[in-house]
Amino acid sequence: MLATLWFAAGSTLRPERREALLDAARTTASEHPLRERCGVTAANDRVVVLRALAARVEPAMQLLAAVWARWREAAWQLPASTPRVWRT
Repeated sequence: MLATLWFAAGSTLRPERREALLDAARTTASEHPLRERCGVTAANDRVVVLRALAARVEPAMQLLAAVWARWREAAWQLPASTPRVWRT
């Protein structure tokens, strides 16, 4: 399965903010079992994208949730509070 997580902004991301998001995702991914099958890029000046390829849903969801938590902290200095829909 292919999993995608994206961070999009309404205006151009400042370079240091974009780099912080990229670094957060890359650090998190480097510690995950899917590290060889995922990548993060800045698709353009407003979007950062994480893609992962996995044989099962669970490992991909774990990676996406971990990166999402890091992005929430890096972008807004907020703790992760898992969306309820992710638990259904």
